[in-house]
Amino acid sequence: MSKDEGQAPKKSFLERMTGTTAQITALLIAVTALLTQIPNLTKTGRDAVCAVLSCSEEYAQQSSNNAPGETQPSGDPSSKLQALEAAGIGRGAIQADWLNNEYSPYPFIGDALLKLVDGKRLVRPVPIDTVVGTYEYQTASPRSAAEVDLEHLKASVVATYNETYGETQSDFQALLRAR
Repeated sequence: MSKDEGQAPKKSFLERMTGTTAQITALLIAVTALLTQIPNLTKTGRDAVCAVLSCSEEYAQQSSNNAPGETQPSGDPSSKLQALEAAGIGRGAIQADWLNNEYSPYPFIGDALLKLVDGKRLVRPVPIDTVVGTYEYQTASPRSAAEVDLEHLKASVVATYNETYGETQSDFQALLRAR
């Protein structure tokens, strides 16, 4: 008996991964659907992803068509982050690109925070991730600028400030000062 006769046949890359080939294939299909639905992915990016993952043309078409009236985050995320930090809103644990992720509340809450401080700054910084978490605890997570409830956002900033610094402020305006 030769050395090769008693050995099992070599497994493919997918078979060596945890899970069955069917599970891996299902995962790749789901990832493909998700990636091709990202509107900001350029046509070149979509084509590259589709070439690797064999996307259907239907998914590629869906990603280029946004619903009418949908608000898309815009602007340079690094500039937004700098503007927020200048206003006393710290980055916390977020990455700058989260401020342009239309599937998260960060771009919309970030823009609303800048509108609320109106050229001023908080007397002491509060992290945006904690503000967002407090906001989402009080009300639904916004998926557009129009869905941000400014009164709840003010209350979230005050609550985050009080929790961070052990204070008992109740007025949002009292937390602002000139830059």
